[in-house]
Amino acid sequence: MRVEMKSLVVGGVLAVLLGGGCASLDPRQKGYTFPVEFSRDIPAAKGKVNVEPEKDGSNKVKLEVEHVAPPQSVDPQATTYVVWLKPEGAPPQNAGVLRVGEDRKGSFETKTPFDRFDMTVTAERETTAAQPSERRMLRAAVQAPGGTL
Repeated sequence: MRVEMKSLVVGGVLAVLLGGGCASLDPRQKGYTFPVEFSRDIPAAKGKVNVEPEKDGSNKVKLEVEHVAPPQSVDPQATTYVVWLKPEGAPPQNAGVLRVGEDRKGSFETKTPFDRFDMTVTAERETTAAQPSERRMLRAAVQAPGGTL
């Protein structure tokens, strides 16, 4: 009974630290893994975001997706998928391009000083888009407990 109560308390504390249970510790990777929510236009798609703290205080962010259709399936005029990071209280920032191969798998990696941000991927006509289009392919809410991983 005492062990069960201790497990319940530890589990509750972890759920609070991980943003209400949205993230999970992945034993195969360092850091936290966050789920990805896809557009209805790409129903078979799957993916995850992994956030790992770096020694310099930044976070290494890795997005992995599979079963992703080409950007033209989301918007006929699109040529690429752009990854956006939007920290709390700031506008979205173009973080780079999510490259998707012929096998319909893709990955993107970057570093950021932010612990809490929304990641979105949109179908765009140009890789240098200044603002995200309405043609969103995926979204992930990242709330990494900064510096405590």
